[in-house]
Amino acid sequence: MATATGISFVVTFIDRAALPGWQRRWAFVSALGSAITAILYALAPDDQLAGAAMLANMAALNTLVATAVLVGTGCIRRYPSALALLAGWTLPLIVSFLYPLRSIGVIRPDQLPDALLLAVMTLECLILSLPVAGRIRQLRLENERALERHQALEQQAQTDMLTGLANRRGFREALDRAALGLAPDSLLGLLAIDIDHFKRVNDRYGHGTGDQILQHVADHVARVSGAGAIVARYGGEEFLVALTGHDLARAATLAERIRASVVSSFDPESLLPSVTISIGVAAGALSSLDMLVLEADRALYRAKDEGRNRVALARPEDRPGRQRAAA
Repeated sequence: MATATGISFVVTFIDRAALPGWQRRWAFVSALGSAITAILYALAPDDQLAGAAMLANMAALNTLVATAVLVGTGCIRRYPSALALLAGWTLPLIVSFLYPLRSIGVIRPDQLPDALLLAVMTLECLILSLPVAGRIRQLRLENERALERHQALEQQAQTDMLTGLANRRGFREALDRAALGLAPDSLLGLLAIDIDHFKRVNDRYGHGTGDQILQHVADHVARVSGAGAIVARYGGEEFLVALTGHDLARAATLAERIRASVVSSFDPESLLPSVTISIGVAAGALSSLDMLVLEADRALYRAKDEGRNRVALARPEDRPGRQRAAA
């Protein structure tokens, strides 16, 4: 059984291109023969034990010869894997050849003690375990790298590349994660933010400057919103800020702080043209996110209609159900 295991390992370990097809077939037949004769020897009755042992030892000798040929072929062709096996397996192969010869009477038992075979088998197990352990370690590293790549791709899929904020998908998933520890009727404040006259900025100064302004505004919105806020670029020049535990008044206070901060961030010496922002604010149950987005968006457009650079709060009539009832 040891010879069957050994030759199977050799065939797997040595580069496939190093071995001719007939040698691989010989190795397969030899491993199978060794395994079968070992099983027959283990199951043989006492009166047939000697014959079964002779058969098993002949099969083992054949497998050892095949193993030596495989390693030799790989070494002649200078494959590093075969050279590594030669360095590690020379002693085990030599001693392993002697024991079948002892079993068939070529070598006397007193010339080859069983302790030597035990030592060689231990050495063979160590040699077998080293590349297996190395392969396991390599697979673990590959799995960790694949996981890191997957996480990086997942992060990219949820992140707006220009501003570094969450995108629509990232916003929804971040809010879903935040909602896991909250009741469905927990308060949620929502700010819809839009840069005023952004198209004019792009037309006058170019899209490069427009991108810098988007980054500048995104940084200020994220910083003033605080660590507990979920901030996203929702599309174009529009941003959303989700504030768990905020009612309408508290969300409106933060919205005014964000608006004032963005306005004051463009000092006279700034290389960027100054812009203002308009903000729509809504608040309600965490479970009604889609409705809150609509309410905040309608409040945002009201802020724009009323002159921009201001905060507008959602009104009861902004709710979709109220508008359908009025119609």
